Amino acid sequence: MVNAPTAVTALLPVLLFALTGLALLLIDTIRPSGRSNTSMAVVSALGSLGALGATAWLVVSGTVGVDAGAVRLFADTIAVDTMALFFIAIFASVTALVVVAAHDYFHDHANPAAFYSLVLFATTGMALLAVANSLAVVFVALEMVSLPSYVLVAFLKQNRGSVEAGMKYFLVGALSSAIFLFGISLVYAATGSLLFGDVAEAVGSLDGLAGVAGLGIVMIVGGVAFKTASVPFHFWAPEA
Repeated sequence: MVNAPTAVTALLPVLLFALTGLALLLIDTIRPSGRSNTSMAVVSALGSLGALGATAWLVVSGTVGVDAGAVRLFADTIAVDTMALFFIAIFASVTALVVVAAHDYFHDHANPAAFYSLVLFATTGMALLAVANSLAVVFVALEMVSLPSYVLVAFLKQNRGSVEAGMKYFLVGALSSAIFLFGISLVYAATGSLLFGDVAEAVGSLDGLAGVAGLGIVMIVGGVAFKTASVPFHFWAPEA
């Protein structure tokens, strides 16, 4: 069983994303005069770079690596390994670039903190998705990515196209979430587990993918395809 300090250390990059997003909201709430576009961009960039540094430190220190193996947390529902840290490093790098690029765009915006915090919360969901080892965690992580994304698409509230695209994205996202969740329930009914390893082993022992398990997998793939705008489920993407 992994102790609490090790769990916090292994999830440090994910926690840094979340804490940075909360810090932005806190600054925006208790110190409105300090919520300038530059300060919000700097805090966001530092939080992203801090998560990137924590990711590199986990590998260099040997906490996670080829020799150390994956750090498994919360009854194996989360697995932090080198592959997960690789994707978290990509998310952190891209987020830092996004907030820096957004600095000029929001130079005259009244409340830029909302944008930067939403970006950080969406990145938190992406990082959690990278370390997920359970279909339940995958669903929660996808929703953590999706909910801020809906708001970001409709962020320009005075722009009719932005609001319309955000509404369409929300409706499609709600439908895909329902399909994805129902698929998870079918897979659980067929395999008796939500952990990736157990599901793969149970599906491998089944006689093909016909029946409940096959239908559940198809619904899961369809839900993810909607979320990721994969062909032919990409019709909402141009407006969004």
